[in-house]
Amino acid sequence: MKFCTVAGMHTVTVDTVIEPLADTDLAGLVGSVAGLWRADSGRHDPSVNPDWPQRSGADYFRSLLADPNAVVLAARTGPNGAVVGHLVGRYVPASDFRIVSTAVLESMQVRADLRGQGIGGRLVDAFLDWAAARGADRAVVMAYSGNTGAQAFYRRHGFAPLSVTLTRPVGAPPEFSRVDLR
Repeated sequence: MKFCTVAGMHTVTVDTVIEPLADTDLAGLVGSVAGLWRADSGRHDPSVNPDWPQRSGADYFRSLLADPNAVVLAARTGPNGAVVGHLVGRYVPASDFRIVSTAVLESMQVRADLRGQGIGGRLVDAFLDWAAARGADRAVVMAYSGNTGAQAFYRRHGFAPLSVTLTRPVGAPPEFSRVDLR
């Protein structure tokens, strides 16, 4: 597999390109995010609305396209440039509370039948290039505790565990507070 950078775009294979998403591609992005919701949020977090991408995704992502502190990347392949993956990131400047600027990898998905070909890695590389250009001091990503595949992927790309989030329903007795995170 040949990798190269051309005018700010990361070419992954002969027919896969990583580039900023255009407003005209929102349907492809929403489809990619819906795949992520089914495979990740819907499986690991029962509090997430599984219909969010279809109901609210286009408006949310349209707002990100206009936000100078956000990046929305598309992985495209095939003769028609179909969106087969995405990455959404945000830049958070340093503050009095958090003294380093942070690039937050908010959402990433590659179509299941195309995984293992380097597309996800190129999305991460393009995100890190964007983060460096913004002046970010570090990059962060969250993964569900039960999604060991995502955790392994991010570790292979230099991310390391930082914190653990614990959850329980309010008002339930402690013996019933376990959330199935498989």
